[in-house]
Amino acid sequence: MKTARRVLFIVSLLILFIVALLFAYDRYGRPLLPANWAGTLAGMGAVVFLVAAFLDSLGGAVALVSKLWGKEGPASLPPQRQIEMEGSAPYQEQSPRIDVNAPVGQIHVQYGTPPTPLDDKAGSFDEARQRYLKWVEKRYGRLNLRGVEERQRRIHNLTLDNVYVSLAATLDPDEAKRRRQEEAPRRDAAVNMRDLLRQSDRLAITGAPGCGKTTYLRIIASVLAQAHLTKDTQSIQRHLGLTAPLPIPIFITLSEYNHYRRRHSGSADPERGTLRGFITHRLQKMIGRLPSDFFDRLLSSGHHCLLLLDGLDEVADETERRLVSTEVQNLVDSGDAGHIIVTSRTRAYRGQARLADFRVAQVLPMDAEQVNQLIQQWCAAVYEDEEDRTKEQDALQMAVTELEAKRRVRNERPLIDTPLLVTVVAIVHYNEHHLPEQRAALYKKCVEVLLAEKHHPATEGAEFLRQWGGTETAKLQFLAYLAYEMMRAGEKAGRIVAEAQLKAWLLPEFESEYGQEAAPTQLKEFIAAIRGRESLVSEENTTYRFVHLAFQEFLCAYYLAETVREGNQIAAFLAADNRLADSWWREAILLTIGHIGVSSKKNALALTQRLTQLSGSDDLELAAAELAGTAFLELESQDDRVRQQLSGRLFKMLVKRDFAAQPATRAIAGDALGRLGDERPGVCTWKPELILIADDLEFLMGEEKKPVRVPMPFEIAKYPATNAQFRYFWEDGGYTEKWQHCWTPEGWRYKERNNWTEPRYWDDPQYNLPNQPVVGVSWYEAVAYANWLAEQTGQPYRLPTEAEWERAARHTDGRTYPWGNEWRDGIVNSEEAGIGRPTAVGVFPDGAAVCGALDMSGNVWEWCQTRWRDEKGNDYPPIWADDGRENLAGSNSVWRVVRGGAYWNDKDDFLPAAARYRSYPSLGNYDGGLRVVVSPFISGL
Repeated sequence: MKTARRVLFIVSLLILFIVALLFAYDRYGRPLLPANWAGTLAGMGAVVFLVAAFLDSLGGAVALVSKLWGKEGPASLPPQRQIEMEGSAPYQEQSPRIDVNAPVGQIHVQYGTPPTPLDDKAGSFDEARQRYLKWVEKRYGRLNLRGVEERQRRIHNLTLDNVYVSLAATLDPDEAKRRRQEEAPRRDAAVNMRDLLRQSDRLAITGAPGCGKTTYLRIIASVLAQAHLTKDTQSIQRHLGLTAPLPIPIFITLSEYNHYRRRHSGSADPERGTLRGFITHRLQKMIGRLPSDFFDRLLSSGHHCLLLLDGLDEVADETERRLVSTEVQNLVDSGDAGHIIVTSRTRAYRGQARLADFRVAQVLPMDAEQVNQLIQQWCAAVYEDEEDRTKEQDALQMAVTELEAKRRVRNERPLIDTPLLVTVVAIVHYNEHHLPEQRAALYKKCVEVLLAEKHHPATEGAEFLRQWGGTETAKLQFLAYLAYEMMRAGEKAGRIVAEAQLKAWLLPEFESEYGQEAAPTQLKEFIAAIRGRESLVSEENTTYRFVHLAFQEFLCAYYLAETVREGNQIAAFLAADNRLADSWWREAILLTIGHIGVSSKKNALALTQRLTQLSGSDDLELAAAELAGTAFLELESQDDRVRQQLSGRLFKMLVKRDFAAQPATRAIAGDALGRLGDERPGVCTWKPELILIADDLEFLMGEEKKPVRVPMPFEIAKYPATNAQFRYFWEDGGYTEKWQHCWTPEGWRYKERNNWTEPRYWDDPQYNLPNQPVVGVSWYEAVAYANWLAEQTGQPYRLPTEAEWERAARHTDGRTYPWGNEWRDGIVNSEEAGIGRPTAVGVFPDGAAVCGALDMSGNVWEWCQTRWRDEKGNDYPPIWADDGRENLAGSNSVWRVVRGGAYWNDKDDFLPAAARYRSYPSLGNYDGGLRVVVSPFISGL
């Protein structure tokens, strides 16, 4: 009725307008009108009012107006229905076109072309939609746990909703750069993944293997489907933070799409081979009884879709990955799709594979609190008895805590920091009541959990499952050989194997085990078993992959350690084809040494020694030394003699000039040196190593190369301040009242107001190795550290002036870079190097300045003492002068200069020695550090 009254009002306004128009016209056109024209029109208006008063729907009113106008109107659209979602606004189920630029929860709808009629054989569209949502909820919402001993039946009824823990992700660097200019910078840039869907309608989720990218998509799919089916939005609020209208999820594995694209690449039908065509094809294949245009109808009939595109990195060939990315981009650019999320390993999401206008969020490793939360939810889900639940939860949490504490003592990153490993480790503990401490031993238990069929009752059928495809020992051996061959195939071809190739690899092994006559039958049964159980290997369209690359790597290591066995042969195999320097082989090599160490630590140490004796290219020798050092740490050996040998070899190679090692190799070698103990002077010692600059104090400054003179001689630190050096300040109470006098008054107020107790990324394993530059320090913290150092030493330590910094970096001749005028690839940690994080200081010696200072181009930004602008907001001229810009006082609005660029800057960005930037003194970024100088200079103003 409310809508009908609205129509009446519009119609009456129209009639009144006509009456007024004709009344005005009456003065000049009366002869043209009948004598009773006003009465006639009034009668017509009365009839309209009487008829419309009996209308009770918008459709009737609009139909009447349409007939009066003689035009077809919106009344031809089907009636609009709504699904009332509990605790939220009604979900508009029928709205033929969606504004794809609107954020989820604020979707604007408008009418468009009505959908085509349904195929009668498929039933109604609503019925098909319900079947689809039930399938999604079942497929993506159930946990398929393997290798769990059945002590309680409830473990087999676990849903993802029972145990899912929302993790954190960092925003992409572009966003971080924009935040440099915020008036109120945030202390913590991490975003809870619960809130990611509200950040953008185009998301690329990146991260390490097993970090939870796929699980994140699965929880989205399952809880959205559940909400549509049950009208219960509690899980939506808990996991996704969305409000109605809610999208319909569509989960697609991009590697499956790539196989489809290959098969139809030459098709005459333009739709075949496209991502849109694959979605239609897959929905039909997986569910059946859907309308042939089901996906198109979801888009065109107003059902907002959320496309969940998983595993861009699993398209191993870079050319094909670019083609798949192009197809995703085509679907985006068409404007039909609503929200789209793509997942990929971080290192695969680069270059032309990156998607335009997609916001990038990188999943962070789990912290201790999140690990404990997942353990708690796991135990709550699988143990019915409260006493058992508490006991097992405490035991598992304690085991994980102790394991990680031992790794921290050795300055190693956490082992159990992904949802995959937490889940499998929980199963191992559930079965074994304890955890192996060594990584290779833990993986072995995890593989046994996934391989054995112990979660079935002790029946004849269960025994058949355990023996299906061979004994557990035989299956382990064959899978190990398969993993070995897949690793040998290389990164591009070694992730997925076609069934024909799998048979070609394994048939000789089966012939050796069972004889030529029985081998084909045994191999067929083995393939059927691994395809049917999918505990360690999954199958899709006659192609096979290990369910996680970590298990493929371990099983390859198992083969090398158990079958090849002899240390010299293993070392020779690893040295061949540059495997030692190939990141594809890194984990397999470390696990090989670790697995040998489980039974014989002596043999494992002997293999590390053999690796350091290998000769070859500079890159191979450095990679071998790094692997030997990292493996030594994982063996938990206490042999200090071997440790010193390994660290000494890394030391010598990393400081050697003209040593042709790749940037990525240098980065991980620097990490290994940091964990073994970096004994380079001025790196981890509390006092920096200083370089005196006493002569040639006049130099050419800025892009215009104007002469500037530094007021007096100074000494500058050879390296940026490291975590080890800053730790001395922190452990001495640098953030407490004991050293309050080292802080500027404004800095202390900021510290107190924001409860700063340490640098921003102090506990982040990506940034906290002892020999890495300390990052996440604000200008206030940097000044306090320098003042503390001055008080400890009795020397005038402080931050450098901008002029001092540039004189040290640029020498006196106005050179473009610290090393000269021409750019050289691979000699600094820049975007061109592709490392993507801070490295240990000083591991790029060829990028040194003339004075000998290192890392003055790239790695991390460095604070200067100098103001960029004054209290009134006026910028100081870019050429240095002692005009008050060195004043330490000032509010947070007084920007301070930063110099040198960072690891994500390129050669033309901020890496030239004359390049300069500014930042709020309260801002501590993941790319920002400091370097100190010693000089008695004090500004005269």
